[in-house]
Amino acid sequence: MDSSRTEKIIEAIYGIFKNSQSGYQTLQIKGLSFGTMSNTENTIFITDTRLLFVTVPVLGGGAMLGGINVSMMQSTFNSKSIAEHGEQMKNSMTPQAILESDKSNFEIPFDMIKSYKVRNFFGRGITILDTRGQKYTYSIGNKVSLLKLESVLNGKIDV
Repeated sequence: MDSSRTEKIIEAIYGIFKNSQSGYQTLQIKGLSFGTMSNTENTIFITDTRLLFVTVPVLGGGAMLGGINVSMMQSTFNSKSIAEHGEQMKNSMTPQAILESDKSNFEIPFDMIKSYKVRNFFGRGITILDTRGQKYTYSIGNKVSLLKLESVLNGKIDV
């Protein structure tokens, strides 16, 4: 049986942002820079087999303006819109369709996670190291969401 047909989203964490300013391109016009981010993911969908890092489309997503990461600001100040659009995606799309909905989306299957570290206080978020040596660090402002992610990972990953 095709696992993508039975795969279920068990949790969604909205309003995340990557802890890196790398991956953007800018254009200078009369002293003001405009640009785009290549790391626009703002949501983690947790399925029963993997983590999906997803860009839920919202107005201005992936934008840079005057050196300010608009996507990061949206994760903080526009998390309600991200959550509303994310819930629509979760309720109307398969996990695979969600993954394929934006070129910046990616997955980390649970069996590819070598280790992870949760930060509960200053710089609240998570760092994940996969079996290829790739490191992913994200801020997660909502403590309840972070604890849910940690609980799922504790049940799925032996570190």
